[in-house]
Amino acid sequence: MKAVLMAAGKSTRTYPFTLTKPKVLLNVVDKPILQHNLDALYGLVDEVILIVGYRKEMIQAAFGDTFKGMKLTYIEQKEQLGTGHATMQAKYLIKGRF
Repeated sequence: MKAVLMAAGKSTRTYPFTLTKPKVLLNVVDKPILQHNLDALYGLVDEVILIVGYRKEMIQAAFGDTFKGMKLTYIEQKEQLGTGHATMQAKYLIKGRF
């Protein structure tokens, strides 16, 4: 099974922390927010599709192609047009439940 995580936004509500890094890389309890999300999916899915945009290179550099055996696939949302638009970016990779 696959999971889709949204990680593309600029997160203006966390300004000024997100001037230099995306929200998903901000630490909460000594690890990035995205790592908490991925830890929660461990054992439930075999692939995570990450919708990225703002500072996507930093996210890819931090997490690479796999996390605890789960394949990580990155899709860029070039224009942030909401959650529905972000989800639609992954539609060609999804067959069945996710």
